[in-house]
Amino acid sequence: MLPYMVEDIETITVLKDAASAAIYGASVGSSGVVLITTRQAEAGKTRVNVNVSLGFERTMNLPTMLNAQQFCDVWAKAVANSDNGSLPNLANPEVYAGANVTRTDWLDEIFQTGFTQHYGVSVSGGTEKLQSILSVTYDDKEGTLLNTWSQSLGAKLHTTFKPVKWLKLSERVSFEYSNGQGNVSTSHTGPILGAMWFPASASVYDRDAEGNLVYGDNGKPKYGGIASSADMEAGVTGPNIVNPVAQLETMRRRYPRTKVFSTTSLEIKPITEPDDQVRIHRRPRHARGGRILARNRRAGRLDDRNTRPVLLQ
Repeated sequence: MLPYMVEDIETITVLKDAASAAIYGASVGSSGVVLITTRQAEAGKTRVNVNVSLGFERTMNLPTMLNAQQFCDVWAKAVANSDNGSLPNLANPEVYAGANVTRTDWLDEIFQTGFTQHYGVSVSGGTEKLQSILSVTYDDKEGTLLNTWSQSLGAKLHTTFKPVKWLKLSERVSFEYSNGQGNVSTSHTGPILGAMWFPASASVYDRDAEGNLVYGDNGKPKYGGIASSADMEAGVTGPNIVNPVAQLETMRRRYPRTKVFSTTSLEIKPITEPDDQVRIHRRPRHARGGRILARNRRAGRLDDRNTRPVLLQ
């Protein structure tokens, strides 16, 4: 089945009664059937339809995380209930003065409001013998996580040629190019769980002993760790986890993909038997996709390779 666009839809019908089971069978129609009728070109005046929609997406019902003091309290209680546990000075206000100072809500830092855009136009028309409909769409979506997004460009052409009453030739061609950045890891090393584990006393960007931002050679602020570099040089230690904002903002995982579908149909209605039809279909399909994974030289996540796996269908 060829993919369709919003601009292609003429009507949507939901069948929930026994008629759907009678038409489509008990195994398919018992739970109901959704019928989507696509637009067809008609002879006469040229028709142009334009569709523009804008929207927002945001993650809801995020958990409320511990503040820095609660983080220290929970860790101290876990160590007290352990036979051989030890409290890292990252969570010990008696050793590290900034341990119970809340500086960052990490879930709030990695999630954002995503802006979505959809633009579509369709043109249809023709004569009694030749009708065509062309649809073109463009979608641009920002993800609800930092530095995630998707873009797609699609086009679809349906042409019908009926030179005589008993002969009908149809051609459907669709094209789609999509690209995006996402597929964020949800494992214990990913940024979402990392935002839940990262101490609230840490900052997104590194600071020196005087509290000033530390800049890298590229003129941009350096990302912070579980504590500032000055505090860590002074002996503050803790778990080896990665700044989740740094994970997302330095991510480069592209997924370009191209799809081409084509269906050619030939219908012949014999003159002697009007109710009989001979249909010949040809449906070639081609798809090419892959992903681009950039090398990563941040400490703890070393990977000095650029890779690009490619998928062909």
